[in-house]
Amino acid sequence: MQVARLDSGRMATQLRALSRLAGRLFGWAAPQRLANPVLEALRQYSVMLLIGRPVAAEEWAAILQAAGYTPARLTTIRLVLANGGR
Repeated sequence: MQVARLDSGRMATQLRALSRLAGRLFGWAAPQRLANPVLEALRQYSVMLLIGRPVAAEEWAAILQAAGYTPARLTTIRLVLANGGR
């Protein structure tokens, strides 16, 4: 914790640069956040469900509900994802 407080942000910049370099070398990259916060919440919600993290998914579900998604719509999304997106 103390190291994090003393870091000026330089370490984070270096880590991001290393991550970008590794992505170019190995053909992968960290996903970019979507510009629309509701769509980003939907993406995060879906990813958390797909990788088996329902508690984290429910945190994103709260954001989606605040944005107007109904519990029925969230259930539909859950069912679609459970069936492999079909």
